[in-house]
Amino acid sequence: MSGSPGDETVMVGGGYYNAHSEQQRDAIALSLPLLERAAAAAPLPGLGQPFVVADYGAAAGRNSLLPMQTVIAAVRQRLPSPAPISIVHTDLPENDFNALFVLLGESPESYLRDAPEVYAFATGKTMYEQVLPADQVAVGYTASTVHWMSAAPCAIPGQIWPARATGAVRAAFVARGRQDWETFLARRARELRPGGQLVVLAGVADAAGASGAESLLDLANEVLQELVAAGTLAAAEYARMVLPMYYRTAEQYTAPLAAGAASPVGRALRLVEQQEASLADVYWAQYERTGDASGYAADYTAYLRAFTEPVLFGPATVPRAASERARLARTYYARVEERIAAAPARAICHWRVILLRIARHPAA
Repeated sequence: MSGSPGDETVMVGGGYYNAHSEQQRDAIALSLPLLERAAAAAPLPGLGQPFVVADYGAAAGRNSLLPMQTVIAAVRQRLPSPAPISIVHTDLPENDFNALFVLLGESPESYLRDAPEVYAFATGKTMYEQVLPADQVAVGYTASTVHWMSAAPCAIPGQIWPARATGAVRAAFVARGRQDWETFLARRARELRPGGQLVVLAGVADAAGASGAESLLDLANEVLQELVAAGTLAAAEYARMVLPMYYRTAEQYTAPLAAGAASPVGRALRLVEQQEASLADVYWAQYERTGDASGYAADYTAYLRAFTEPVLFGPATVPRAASERARLARTYYARVEERIAAAPARAICHWRVILLRIARHPAA
């Protein structure tokens, strides 16, 4: 499913993503049973050492609260207070960490409330690097992040959405997607303690590479092309607009972890459990209840904007003054909202997700 550009690119600040990530939040409930089992199976630390939990791709934190509460509750059954638990939220340096820490300090849903000996930290590095010291993490967690690539391998002629790429361009995205996934797993294998657990919640593609968001992103692309035709957006700017996202099939996710896999990842990690699920579109469900096309379009546009604006209208893509980029973005998303209001069904996303529980081999 669509995740957060705060996971691997700069986000709209001020907690905007927190306020407009209902689709991602809806999926998180599926991962909680796996997190409970991961926390129950993870190795306990030595006396006086913290139980370390890593939250990879935390964004502004709202969608991390319940998963971290789940892990803490499960760990406390095995490791009562005053044994310390450390929660480390990771994301890029440009992430809105201010919003994350305000949330942890002020939200009634914060996992720090009434939680003695639980400590929150953050670190700013890409998830394709080693983020934490080797052999430290007991439980790792990531949700709606690993579809964000380390970088787009190339432009996509006439498109912003990699699922629409064909030929050599598509092959380049497939190759980078494979490389990124193996790199992600290799870095986590270094960070996990022997026997440590990693839970991944991720969007999954069908055999044709479709993720379920094709109609929405086609609409988004069409509006950009209209701006180019009107002279509002330069053709060269549009040519640089690529959402660096790749949705793997279930087989692509599990291949490096298969028994006998040639990859070093397969020698360090094993797949403990795997599930797949289809998600209802939360915005469409609300629209069917209310019939409010304007409200639906506003909500969907804000959702789209939360993960696309930093990529589509960032300074590397649109090399204009910040005020001009902001004005252009407002024009664009206003037109997107108008198009969705006129044809609500075009925005529906049919997300499919995969859930993986992965463990480091005890002797690895």
